[in-house]
Amino acid sequence: MRSIGRTSFSISDSRRKSLIVLTAFSMLGIILGTVIVLMENDLKRLFMLRVTQNMIKGVSELSFIKQLMRTFLPVALILIIQFFSGYFAFGQPFAVMTVTARGAACGMAAALTYLSMGIKGIFTVMFMILPFSLMSIAIVILGAREASGMAWKIAKFSFFREEQASPERKLYLIKFAVLLIFSVIISLFDTVMYSILGDILG
Repeated sequence: MRSIGRTSFSISDSRRKSLIVLTAFSMLGIILGTVIVLMENDLKRLFMLRVTQNMIKGVSELSFIKQLMRTFLPVALILIIQFFSGYFAFGQPFAVMTVTARGAACGMAAALTYLSMGIKGIFTVMFMILPFSLMSIAIVILGAREASGMAWKIAKFSFFREEQASPERKLYLIKFAVLLIFSVIISLFDTVMYSILGDILG
């Protein structure tokens, strides 16, 4: 009988190590994003929504719902990519790449804010970019961990026929549903913070 601990979000030694590795890849992404901004001559094209994943809010005239959706959708898209990558035996690199990509977007958003706003940008990053960035990276890291674990189970089950490695699809789906719910919550928090502080710090 499978133990509850092995089928839950509890962190074993291997899962703890995977979190450390994924966190390192997110930090690598942040560094890469910062370097890209510092080396770019035309900063205007880096302000595009698809580059910063809407962590820089440029259009205050948008309605609350539209701003919420623009904040939520990039994280949701990453989770969807991770979810499906978990169903491929070699899906682990794709899951890891999503973590690095999110980190890069966070790094670019912070660096662009500093360069465009100067000293004032410190407070904008601290209160309007950093909280959501850290929370979203945490969610993306958890999603990558689950996707990598599922991909590894499928690889072992497919190539080595290890019955104990048979993937638990229902639990996998529930975990990503929970991550999506948390993504909505942090996106709502970020949108509320922007509606309160946007005119002051934006």
